[in-house]
Amino acid sequence: MGVFGAALATMLSQLLAGAGSLLFAFRRNPYFRLNRKTMAFDRTIAANAVRLGLPLALQWSLIAISTTALQSVANSFSPVAMAAYTATNRLEQLVQQPFSSMTMALSTYSSQNMGAGKLDRIRLGFRDSMLATTVLAVCMMIIMRFRGEALVGLFVHEKDVIALGGRALKITSLFYVFLGSIYVARGVLNGVGDTLFAFMNGIVEIIGRVGLPLLLLGLTDTGVSAIWITAGATWLLSGLICNLRYIAWRKRTAN
Repeated sequence: MGVFGAALATMLSQLLAGAGSLLFAFRRNPYFRLNRKTMAFDRTIAANAVRLGLPLALQWSLIAISTTALQSVANSFSPVAMAAYTATNRLEQLVQQPFSSMTMALSTYSSQNMGAGKLDRIRLGFRDSMLATTVLAVCMMIIMRFRGEALVGLFVHEKDVIALGGRALKITSLFYVFLGSIYVARGVLNGVGDTLFAFMNGIVEIIGRVGLPLLLLGLTDTGVSAIWITAGATWLLSGLICNLRYIAWRKRTAN
């Protein structure tokens, strides 16, 4: 069924996963069993949901736009570069899965402790999570640097694509620690309700993925490597901004 089949398979898998999750939740968790009382509209809850949720929605929208912009840069090169970019993206999605899970866990953890007034636990959670992601990032960096080509070969078979993908992973893997720190700081800051940070984070992603390729391609001879240098540099920039924002929050709540 070609491309249509791939799209259809994606939709069906999400439908089945969503339906299965809801059925499991309804059977096991009483909080999902709604009644007339719980269905009543609450303006305060709705206002808070919009206040906290809208900046997060804008954040992810801006990140998606910046990713699309970088994809367009990759598309401006040869089909080999496009294929290598796609393959390395698949691998780095696997790298980011544990980081993403950490973000969701920290958001819940931080919001609960914020509500309970236990700010010290949030700081300890940030420290321990940063340590865990750093260890994971270093391990993945070693794997990508020494076995990157073999991993790219799981997705494509063309030797030139595998070679370019291996070189690309050697570049981006140097920035995995910064990538992990983004997810840790984002989880904590989103959990404590720092809505301005979410918007700032999206803006940084836009600047990195849109501005850096123009700068690198216009002023240097990095060539196709600019794609992956841009990705790594954006992680570095965003990671620094996220951690500076967390430090500012920590100082503000120290007393």
